[in-house]
Amino acid sequence: MRIHRRHFIQTAALSAAVTWNRAQAEEPALKVGGIPLGLQTFCFNDRPFEQMIEAVVATGARGIELFRGHAEPQPLHRDRPKLREWRLTVDLRHFHDLRQKIHNAGLTILSYDVSMRSDWTEDEIDRAFQMARSLGTDLITTSSNIAVSPRLDAAAQKHSIRVGLHNHAQQKPDELATAEDYATALKGRSKWMGITFDTGHFAAAGFDCVPFLEANRERTFALHFKDRKKDMGPQVPLGTGDAGLPGIIAFLRRHNLTIPVCIEHVVQEGDRLPVIRNDVAWLRRELSKGL
Repeated sequence: MRIHRRHFIQTAALSAAVTWNRAQAEEPALKVGGIPLGLQTFCFNDRPFEQMIEAVVATGARGIELFRGHAEPQPLHRDRPKLREWRLTVDLRHFHDLRQKIHNAGLTILSYDVSMRSDWTEDEIDRAFQMARSLGTDLITTSSNIAVSPRLDAAAQKHSIRVGLHNHAQQKPDELATAEDYATALKGRSKWMGITFDTGHFAAAGFDCVPFLEANRERTFALHFKDRKKDMGPQVPLGTGDAGLPGIIAFLRRHNLTIPVCIEHVVQEGDRLPVIRNDVAWLRRELSKGL
């Protein structure tokens, strides 16, 4: 049978389009039912930036919260004065370059995790916001002292970048762990100040996540999806602890919230990648239910 050149070109083009569409359909999506599914890169704090990117891609996640340890020189974290100097003087193209590498890997930066503590100067805080802007995100997650909140609020308003205050399980003075701590930190603060809520830490401290989220849903900018056992128990694979993660997903659906949900699970023993891959699959499956 004779095949005309025009017919051959059309058929080849159609075949290529079908192949491309199939590949796109098989590629994991960033959002599941409108909710961005991400990974806190602290999950892979045992490896440098390039290897971390490879690991994240292998898990099937397509969004990340970038841990500061993957953006800053690791040796300087043992020398506070030199780390401050680096933050104040580093060329912001460094963060543009990181952003491009992350983009080239098919990943999206959902937020930047940098803990601005009480020993941070005003200039250092300001630079953290410039770094976030250079990374292309409008959300910073920070494990800060409560007393630092007014200074963070001033910088957040200046740069029009939101700040999600991150909680931990240990209840200590000037640290965020309880609902009362959050109320103190956010009292009188602007719309740019809110919450990056760690589900596992809150549950391990003995509290119920959903009532807190119901009371603070307009202030909650992002979730760290972590599962832990109660009474300060260990981190465990998603869905096997006491954080009540299915109920939190139901809360998101009930209020049509589309805030980022980033898995944070630091595996203490063995190969982290299979465990985190299973976490991503679990969360993608749970978010897909009823769609």
